Amino acid sequence: MNPELIILDMDGTLADTSPGILESYRYVADWLGRDRPDDEEMFSRMGGSLHENISRIYGLDAEETQRAVDAYRDYYGREGYLQSVLYPGMLELLEYARFKEIPVSIATMKLEEIAVSQVRHWNIEDLFQSVNGSDMFGAMSKSDIIDRAIYRSGVSPCNAIMVGDSPNDLHGARRSSVPFLAVTYGYGFTKGICEDNGIDYAESPQGIMRKIFP
Repeated sequence: MNPELIILDMDGTLADTSPGILESYRYVADWLGRDRPDDEEMFSRMGGSLHENISRIYGLDAEETQRAVDAYRDYYGREGYLQSVLYPGMLELLEYARFKEIPVSIATMKLEEIAVSQVRHWNIEDLFQSVNGSDMFGAMSKSDIIDRAIYRSGVSPCNAIMVGDSPNDLHGARRSSVPFLAVTYGYGFTKGICEDNGIDYAESPQGIMRKIFP
């Protein structure tokens, strides 16, 4: 592939952030006075912006959703983001990309300031050209965020690659005219889904490295 820019999704691609995410959704349930949904139910209703996910999980209107999003962000910004770990081999991938002088950016549906705090918590901010996240009101799509990463890099979309674990990442990449590589170790895609739909994939960070740097 030899791209001029690698764009990584964060949750389920760069790192396993699920413990903090799920606990933040449970916090919202407690805040709403609702029964806590089980993990499978929550995962089945995720895939878009935080506003969309919370609205789907708890059946809230727009005003209620915004208040619930604020509660989620309050917990996640204090404690949830600390409950995460980089996937094994990801640090080596980032360092190898730096060695090859290929910039790496993040495109995540997380609020951008939270994504920046997350990267600083892992002490890897110097390995990224930019960290691109969502706006406060959840108005930005994945494509909008990918476009921001592209704009900040100055490369052509066709010379970048988006790496992600969900259909939302794939659809965003297609809308932004960016080649896409799925990962099957995250929260969305499986090997079977990728093979059935002709989606190029990697099964580990090491696999990403082999795909991008053949």
